[in-house]
Amino acid sequence: MLGLEAFKDKTQFYEANGRQFLFRHAQPEDASEIQNLYWKIYGPNYHSKIITDREMMLETISDPSFLWLLCCDGKKVIGSVLFEVDATNRLAKTFGAAVDPDYRGFSIMEKMTIFGIELIIQKSRIADTIYATTRTLLVAPQRITEKLGFKKLGLFPNVKKVGEYETHTLAVYFAPHALAKRYTRIPGLPPEVHSLYKIAAEEVGLPGVPVIEESQFYGKQEGTNEPEIKFEVIDAPKYIKRHFEECRKAGIINIHLFSFHTPNLLLCSTDGFTEVFMYFEKEFQHCAIIGDNLNSVHYDHYLNAISKVMYDLGAMYIELLVPADETDLLFKALKARFIPCAYYPCMRYVNGHLRDYVVLSRTFEAFDFMQIKLVGRYSEYLKHYVKVWSRFYLRKQEED
Repeated sequence: MLGLEAFKDKTQFYEANGRQFLFRHAQPEDASEIQNLYWKIYGPNYHSKIITDREMMLETISDPSFLWLLCCDGKKVIGSVLFEVDATNRLAKTFGAAVDPDYRGFSIMEKMTIFGIELIIQKSRIADTIYATTRTLLVAPQRITEKLGFKKLGLFPNVKKVGEYETHTLAVYFAPHALAKRYTRIPGLPPEVHSLYKIAAEEVGLPGVPVIEESQFYGKQEGTNEPEIKFEVIDAPKYIKRHFEECRKAGIINIHLFSFHTPNLLLCSTDGFTEVFMYFEKEFQHCAIIGDNLNSVHYDHYLNAISKVMYDLGAMYIELLVPADETDLLFKALKARFIPCAYYPCMRYVNGHLRDYVVLSRTFEAFDFMQIKLVGRYSEYLKHYVKVWSRFYLRKQEED
């Protein structure tokens, strides 16, 4: 495996409609041009600090885990797309795509993304999958990823508030060898997850797995007393980042594989035994559970307690990743009314295999799907989500 850093000096010329463009990695001296490009497209509505914060932008350009591709017309920057790589888990993401409106129709973003995929998957061989999330107000981003061979693997309803609450899609590009390295010992999936898996399996070409009911998995259950769980909140990002790394290296927390998020909020139980590391985007009212040392016996009760604390702090969307073969955790996440919304095969490299993950989410805001535009199988994921949501949240009304 070769490092990504060795390929940052690679360039490529691209010709279209009699014009010639250059693809290359961003340099510190490009900072102003890059900011001008995003401002021209988005005005004040682009909130990523990688773009708006000059210091963070320069750090990102020099960071060996990032590939920041630009498209240039002469000296003018007219396109930008970023890739971030988690080499340990052999996972990458692409984001921040932008093309000057005056240069639409040249297929610049499509060709830039292909160039980035070639460098990461084929040249450096540093990742087995690359994922992208796309907004659903327009179909163009979904069409681009579809054309490039990305597979449609789920939705994130109400994931972020950008003006209004938005639903995003999950699209994944697989290296040719990825599925051959997939970990396949999945004992069975709960019905709500199995119905999601069937959509993803048809999209990617995965074999069937058994569906397993809760009673089949647990057998006859004895009632357990719900523990009293109270959390205190620590909002000290630098300390939390350092403490998280210490716990991770010591192997005393469960990591939920949010490779590209650093925890910035810590929930501590008042008895001092439990810690939950969170990533919280206050501006977008979005949060994710990054790591924890939760007692799996009462996992559902802890998830309910976490949800209440984060809601009180202003979070309207909570996300959780669970390995597909962790059947117990899946059942308990469902019991806490986390809804499976995406299935990511081959997401994490562990002991020579690529492990599947289920994305589950819980939202506290009313849904509005009237304006979203979905391509192909994404509509099936939406129907699945609404069906499970209805089962979890409307049952009592139906029984009455």
